[in-house]
Amino acid sequence: MQKTKAICLTTCLASLLVSSLWAVNLKDAIKQKLVKASVKWASNSDEQSNSERYGKHINLELKNLTNKSIDVDVPCGFVFYPNDSTKQNMIITEQLAYNLKPKEAITKYAFAYCCESHDGGPSENEVYKPGKMAKEALVKLANFIHEKKYQNYGAQRAIWCLSNNNPIEEIYADSAQEVRDLINFTGNLKGYTASHLDSLATKIIKKHKKVETTLHCSIPFEQNTYMWAMVEDVNNVNFKTVITKRPIEKGVFERNFSFSSIDYPSGDYVLRVYSTTQPVVEIPFTLEK
Repeated sequence: MQKTKAICLTTCLASLLVSSLWAVNLKDAIKQKLVKASVKWASNSDEQSNSERYGKHINLELKNLTNKSIDVDVPCGFVFYPNDSTKQNMIITEQLAYNLKPKEAITKYAFAYCCESHDGGPSENEVYKPGKMAKEALVKLANFIHEKKYQNYGAQRAIWCLSNNNPIEEIYADSAQEVRDLINFTGNLKGYTASHLDSLATKIIKKHKKVETTLHCSIPFEQNTYMWAMVEDVNNVNFKTVITKRPIEKGVFERNFSFSSIDYPSGDYVLRVYSTTQPVVEIPFTLEK
């Protein structure tokens, strides 16, 4: 009799635990109004360059709207869409898990890559919204990038080969092994033969080299002001906003900006720093591949 009661008690406790904790993916959690999602493209450090389209830049806050604990998963290969349709969709390349207590809000940064090379790059605090899982091949590639920890511009190039059908010859990275791995995996998804991919990887390793330049910006502000910064081409066309308008206290503003051939085509550019109280500061630079 005692044994029967113990079994019954264990079963009841397990049932209570299951009923008080939900495990659900992000899309279903939003659809069922279990959570509220706030998403933006943002740097996770004040010193981090905003020029790159890849990195740990998707800032995703989830808030539990219920009175129960919820486990929410954001799968590797999930795509976020920008509110501005001229900007790039972003695919995440890691698995996120949120363990939310009742009414709790948690913010996490995730590795995310552009999957629309023809659209404009997001600016700081660009607003995004949850979308859906990418196509099967892209999901496979996203998981491969996550497993190999290839979270850099080589992964970005590989993603564009699938999302935009860019030539596989455009995949390159600092590591020769990474080049081979990405070319072989991506090329296999595109139907290339193993022998062709091996030959191609050897040629690319010899040919490609990432070009990057770093600009040091030091500007004295004589009074409190508002400032913002943009990269513009030789025709004064805004290519990218690297600092959105923000208040700056009196003193010297110091910042390093990195620009690479991954994010900008070859050519001449000007970094222009604007403020509401002083003349524009212009710093020209050139990227050559």
